[in-house]
Amino acid sequence: MKGQARGLPALDAVDDVAAVEVEAAEGGGGQDGLVALIADEDDAAVAAGQIGVAVLAVGVQAPLEDVAIDHGRSGNQAVAAALLYGADVDQEVAEPRGFVGFGGGEAVDFRRRLGEQLFHRRQRRLPFHEDSHTHWSQPLASGRGKKMLFRQIIHEDLGCASYLVADREHGVAAVVDPQWDIDPYRRLARLHGVRIGHVLETHNHADHVSGHGRLCRSTGATIHVHELAEAEHPHEPFGDGWKLELGDLTIAAIHTPGHRPEHTCFLLSDAGRGGAPWALLTGDSLFIGDVARPDLAVEPREGAADMFRSLRDRLLVLPDEVEVWPGHLGGSLCGGSGLDLKTSSTIGFERRHNRALAIEDEAEFIEAQVGSLGDKPPNIERIVGLNKGPLVEDFGTPAPLSPHEVEELVEAGAAVIDGRTNEQFDEAHIEGALSASSYDTGFATKVSRVAPPGADIVVVAASSGDERAAAQLLASVGLPVRGFLEGGMTAWRTEERPVRRIELIDPDELARRVDGDAGPVVLDVRNKSEYAGEHIPGSLHIPYGDLAGRLDELPADRQIATICRGGKRSGLAASILQRAGFEVVHVGRGVGVWRDGGHPVERGAAEPVVS
Repeated sequence: MKGQARGLPALDAVDDVAAVEVEAAEGGGGQDGLVALIADEDDAAVAAGQIGVAVLAVGVQAPLEDVAIDHGRSGNQAVAAALLYGADVDQEVAEPRGFVGFGGGEAVDFRRRLGEQLFHRRQRRLPFHEDSHTHWSQPLASGRGKKMLFRQIIHEDLGCASYLVADREHGVAAVVDPQWDIDPYRRLARLHGVRIGHVLETHNHADHVSGHGRLCRSTGATIHVHELAEAEHPHEPFGDGWKLELGDLTIAAIHTPGHRPEHTCFLLSDAGRGGAPWALLTGDSLFIGDVARPDLAVEPREGAADMFRSLRDRLLVLPDEVEVWPGHLGGSLCGGSGLDLKTSSTIGFERRHNRALAIEDEAEFIEAQVGSLGDKPPNIERIVGLNKGPLVEDFGTPAPLSPHEVEELVEAGAAVIDGRTNEQFDEAHIEGALSASSYDTGFATKVSRVAPPGADIVVVAASSGDERAAAQLLASVGLPVRGFLEGGMTAWRTEERPVRRIELIDPDELARRVDGDAGPVVLDVRNKSEYAGEHIPGSLHIPYGDLAGRLDELPADRQIATICRGGKRSGLAASILQRAGFEVVHVGRGVGVWRDGGHPVERGAAEPVVS
């Protein structure tokens, strides 16, 4: 055998090696490759084929590498054929399924250290044909253990949850409500030896761009969404009661309008455990500690009435032990203030502790839901249009840009999004840049609220790789990134290009300045409920997302001190004001620290701003 894997000796130097080529019978979305499995004396194994080589030491996957293959074999030893699931170009790694045998055909369990545990069985010698390949419709031994696969994938920046579910013995998985970044699903599919064959959407999402187009392209999966979604992309529409059977796993659709007319929950049952329902994927209906908002697609009261009936008539009739797995966690704009950070619950627990479910009167429920609505997610119409329209597979690859190229784009109207920390931004930044740290949750939502509509976006990051991560987050809310400053602010300052600064102060210093002559105007940029709960006496209130459209309400001849709860939103607000020509200071710690320092606060809604 010829070829070299990184960190291993040349394959032709390994003693007593034999190989039987097999063809991956169920490649996962890429080009199926001819694969051979080689065992060596160093307790490692190599899967080699026309698509590359994967080093699989003690069951650990490694990337495929290019390798030249000699289709001969050495000695008279036999290697039991193994089906390498998903060994293809797209999936990038090989997944071992089966036995590897050597030393006279004695089979060794590949899932454990080679040579550590011998199976007390013999493998018959497999013929090798020069002009054909051995085909196996099933692995010799699956080694899969439990059949049912259930994984929750959380998008921490947006507070979204999605799911991959499968009967591993059946071998086909479904992804529910996929996020834009599809790598977690592909990685899970490789790891567990399943193929992604179906994508299920609970509804047309309004806060993030679905990854269903990218999954469809990558895996060939079929997209399923309720018929009322009016999707314009290739899909299979379904109605209430529709079922998808994947081996022992059954996924049943429960139509639950309220958040949107097409909204659907998915009830999971396992025939291998009696067939009773055990998990409910609730999407944007029942959350942990709260329920979804009703105002993103229909008149709020109409949506709240539908939500009440969906909860009472469709979900709360399920057994208490059914697990609840929501589509959003705390921090998402699709729920209310009661939305919990916990990842799951049960019907019974929510029945007893969810404050929205404690309201049994429909009219009271409607008033409570409508009266507690917070800010809507930004760019709803654009994001819904992307999700129901033709499949979106990519927004392009951000280009590395020199300082000169960034400068030219800024002069042409591009918006620079500085994803470093607020402190780094305050110390030095490109003139006109907006401060939104990509290290904090809610980064993409903040940017989508403040980025000038239609402007090209250029990202500045603290270190190499962060700019691409930031671009991925922005793509998840439908914001394509034109490019990034290659080399970051180091490259910019090395060329001695001009920078701007913002003074950073703490609440105690703010108190001293407010008490002095010609002190700054204090601008609170939190949301309405936060401001009404407590605020600095005499402070003005404009939420940061509304600031660009309300600049005329602020005095142009006074310094403005921006403050929020923890310093993140106030940093963004300060950058917006500086970009517009105001003199600003940034209060790096929030109203709570002001209060804890013994300074006065008051309650109540904001007075109208008078410039």
